[in-house]
Amino acid sequence: MTHTENSEENANGPFSAGAASEGMERGRFKAGKVLIAGAGGFVGKALAEEFSRSGWQVSALSRDLNAGGIFWDPEKQTADLSKMEGFDAFVCLSGESIFGRWTKAKKDAILSSRLKSAGLLVGCIRKLQKPPRVFLCASAVGFYGNNPSCDEASPKGEGFLSDVCDKWERAAQNASGQKTRVVNARFGIVLDRSGGFWTEAAKGCVFGFPIVAGSPVRNVSWISLQDLARAAVFACVTPSLSGPVNFCAPSVATAAELAKKVAPNGGRNGIIPLPAFLFRLVFGEMADDLLLSDCAAFPEKLAKANFHFKHPGLKFL
Repeated sequence: MTHTENSEENANGPFSAGAASEGMERGRFKAGKVLIAGAGGFVGKALAEEFSRSGWQVSALSRDLNAGGIFWDPEKQTADLSKMEGFDAFVCLSGESIFGRWTKAKKDAILSSRLKSAGLLVGCIRKLQKPPRVFLCASAVGFYGNNPSCDEASPKGEGFLSDVCDKWERAAQNASGQKTRVVNARFGIVLDRSGGFWTEAAKGCVFGFPIVAGSPVRNVSWISLQDLARAAVFACVTPSLSGPVNFCAPSVATAAELAKKVAPNGGRNGIIPLPAFLFRLVFGEMADDLLLSDCAAFPEKLAKANFHFKHPGLKFL
């Protein structure tokens, strides 16, 4: 298992944009119907657009009966099963935000929201006459905890976020059977200037200087929003992909490299590294699991399946 040496684009390498997803782009794969839970979020909107662009018919689950989607309510564990027949793929992105101080109530919501969402969809899949061929359920590279080099075969790490990912993936795997393939999509930090991490990180700049939590050289596994959406479509149409699949770029950034990208002036004036204990004081347990984590995950399964990244490095930002 190897990583590129830095976060720069490799124009001629196996992850280059020039070789991007040849099977998909040449139309070898048949598009179908996809049902998305969490289609209105930052990631969900991008996935819905990419599926549609790839020729799929996209539908969304909604808790609002008047919103026009297919009704579901994870809290009450109910859904309009009659309208869920005939889909080729289910995608689950639904869950409480992991950002914010992890009080007991917040941690309970983070875990229970994911288990309830995945559990409801698994229950529906089991009852359907024509279940989807694939169930893609989000997870995160937080599964590995602090790990300087890992792929999908690496063991579970330690900490609350790792425990959540493990339980979430196990819940989704209950849909696995002869008719349905399950993909646990372990997301790295999703990068795009339109929102998500980018928006939150930009708030942390002081007079144009980006703040780095803890060590500036710690590893950060990431993926562009565009590549994440493309990888989701690719995973749905690639039968060899199942179980945990790392949705992260083939190059790992350091915390300092990422912070400089977020800064208004590109970090040319330097960075402001702050000691880890300050983040622990402010954010508690979340600091160690999320803000200070050191994880270098590699997309081994996507690489073997011949998925090619448009953004293997950070130059697109």
